[in-house]
Amino acid sequence: MKIAVIGGGGVRTPLLVRGLVGSDLPIREIALYDPDAPRLATISALARRLARDTALITCETCGACNGAGSQVVIVVHGARSARFGQSAKGGK
Repeated sequence: MKIAVIGGGGVRTPLLVRGLVGSDLPIREIALYDPDAPRLATISALARRLARDTALITCETCGACNGAGSQVVIVVHGARSARFGQSAKGGK
């Protein structure tokens, strides 16, 4: 089974990957997509280390959903700028 993760450059992606490869789902590939290419490269390298030989981790700029049995969409409203503002205000 292929799973596509849209927004796969986020900090929660490694936790998702670890959970997926640790499950008994027949996952052969996890395709990560994120418009922030440098961030995606960093997160995908970590995801590959977590997945080891259990699943292929790919980074795709288009076609991430092609052939996927499931898709996960990760959306953070305001992205990093919103989180930075919350951190500066003590999380409020």
